[in-house]
Amino acid sequence: MRIGGYERGAAKVVTAALLLAMVGLLPARSDAGGSPAAEMDGPFTLLATYAVSGSSPQVLSVAPDGQSVAYTDMEAQEVGLVDLTDPSHPVEIATMATDLWPTAVEHSRHDDAATESSGSVFSLTVHDGRSDRLLLGGQEADDPPGTLDVVDLETRSLVRRFVLAGAPEDVAVSPNDRYLVIAIENPRYPTVNGGAMPQGPGGSVTIVDMTETVAEWTFRDVALGGLATRFADDPEPEHVDIRAGVAAVTLQENNHVVHIRLADGAIIRHFSAGTTTHPADLTADGNVSFTETLASARREPDAIAWTPGGRMVTANEGTYELDLADGEHVGGRNFTVFGRRGGVRWEVGAGMERHAHAAGLYPDDRSGERGVEPEGVEVARFGDHTYAFIGAKRGNFVAVYELVGPSERPVFVQLLPTGDQPDDIVSISGRGLLLAANQGDGTISIFSRSTCSVSALAPTGAGRRIVRPIPSGLHLGSGWRAASRLLRKQASGT
Repeated sequence: MRIGGYERGAAKVVTAALLLAMVGLLPARSDAGGSPAAEMDGPFTLLATYAVSGSSPQVLSVAPDGQSVAYTDMEAQEVGLVDLTDPSHPVEIATMATDLWPTAVEHSRHDDAATESSGSVFSLTVHDGRSDRLLLGGQEADDPPGTLDVVDLETRSLVRRFVLAGAPEDVAVSPNDRYLVIAIENPRYPTVNGGAMPQGPGGSVTIVDMTETVAEWTFRDVALGGLATRFADDPEPEHVDIRAGVAAVTLQENNHVVHIRLADGAIIRHFSAGTTTHPADLTADGNVSFTETLASARREPDAIAWTPGGRMVTANEGTYELDLADGEHVGGRNFTVFGRRGGVRWEVGAGMERHAHAAGLYPDDRSGERGVEPEGVEVARFGDHTYAFIGAKRGNFVAVYELVGPSERPVFVQLLPTGDQPDDIVSISGRGLLLAANQGDGTISIFSRSTCSVSALAPTGAGRRIVRPIPSGLHLGSGWRAASRLLRKQASGT
């Protein structure tokens, strides 16, 4: 049923049994030393695969009470909300059309406060006198300046639209809801100089000081030029994660990581992500054998996530291939644990791709490109265990590693088959849940840690969900991340 341009209805769910049966049909591969069943066995199991109403979910944001998740869909140009009261049977609450590319979304919390304009939104959650804000962004395909929309979910109001300094790519809210950090990428365009860098204007990071009154929010821009040596005037920040008042930001094409102190916007540290050398399969010939050498490949990390110990995990996707000579490659095809001040503490080499091969999930047709192409990262603590989850966009899986001991050494746990091309990964560790947005087939994979109790999966009683009618004609701009990714993929031909 469609209400005022928004659609409500039951979720389209592919059962876990069906997906596992499909996986069981995959041929076993022998040279990694394991079987598909052994590689996938572990504490996490698939609960459901939710099919979005549109076509291509990219970025996920979990509500503070953990009972719902918002997703962005650039192709359908909408933002959706899914009820996870029973995570084995997710239900669509509504979808919302957007006037700009909808590719990222984030929640924040605030005390009850007056809003400044009206216009209903699709749902609301109330938590003991505190309510949620939904932070949405937007960018026109041919217009680099972007927007930030602030939506109050309790009063169902569009509070304000801000015009940003450039085209946003990623967003993160600090745990205390004091700061919003926006990566203003200003991505390169394929029609300019063949997509080669540098291209102006250079990107930056915007820190938003959030208060209860949105009109009083202040915006501080942090310049990133001159930090990396590759394209000093074109930093192109990609991904943001926040811990203890410090934002870690990847400059993917520049193969660089920056630490920004949020209180004053000072750059307190920056370092090169460096290169990696390890065995790999570099030839798409139908014969998977990790006997070739990926030599001095720039890691070029996409996502980054802090660990509880203050280290950083990066997904070494690689993206900039325009300066490669014959026989050279970019992207580590793996993940790295960097130390607190930079420097490699742990790296798995070809280990993740070997596990994928043993599970029948290695994409040999991508051997000559970037292999399984790690893109998303999530680090979360489930009970007494801290896990790093690595999304392999071309392998169609999430690799689960436990970070063990004070040194946070990564130990392989299992592979989780997902839908096609997993992008963003989020956890709801208090409920024992892990979600992956599958951009390629329009689904969201929902996993549960098997030791989680039934009561943890059930509603906590911390909030109540109210769905209200929505007037037609309301269009809120949203989006950042996939818009610029699409342009980048067009430039690289992938």
